[in-house]
Amino acid sequence: MTFMMQELVHFFVGLIIAIFIYWRYKKINLAILVLVISIFLDIDHLFDFVLAKAQITDLISGTYFKNSGKIYILLHSWELLIPWWIYIVWSKKYPLGWAVTLAFLGHLLVDQFTYDSYW
Repeated sequence: MTFMMQELVHFFVGLIIAIFIYWRYKKINLAILVLVISIFLDIDHLFDFVLAKAQITDLISGTYFKNSGKIYILLHSWELLIPWWIYIVWSKKYPLGWAVTLAFLGHLLVDQFTYDSYW
């Protein structure tokens, strides 16, 4: 799957989660946050792109992953949810906590099942 196709899948999964969050909490800012996280969590791929010294066509096709032989995905970590939820419980911002968590989980699950990845 190309990088652009992958981003479209992230957008549609994020849209479903955003609709659910809006339905549950009636806060448009939380729904927008879900969409932003669903798509822009991949910002860490720019690090890979720069290290691979790739061209823009490699970014669009996603071939720079194979060309470099490595992937640095600092934001794609299940473990980031632990400090996040410590903060949420401490601050009692549960709608924000659920919005970010579901967007994050949606993104990671899409990546988990569409790339050749392992735990």
